[in-house]
Amino acid sequence: MFWQNVCDKYYYVLTQEERTKLFDWIQKNPCFDLNNEDCKLFYDRYNPDNQYSVTTEYNNIVEFVECFYIMADTTQNLMFLLMKII
Repeated sequence: MFWQNVCDKYYYVLTQEERTKLFDWIQKNPCFDLNNEDCKLFYDRYNPDNQYSVTTEYNNIVEFVECFYIMADTTQNLMFLLMKII
């Protein structure tokens, strides 16, 4: 629940500078393990080099969506990504 809140809720509350600092700080914790899927999701979401934007147009409405590539390969994480895009 902690990691999901950090990725889903707090990502949009923090500034880019705060996100980068949190990303750098959490990786220094000896318990942070990229073999753990929750840690990997955090890493994918907060990694500044892993962010991109997508432009969509539907019914003459243009939207810009912030996205990130998820390297953790579970159905739950795929659903998380799809919910962010939709």
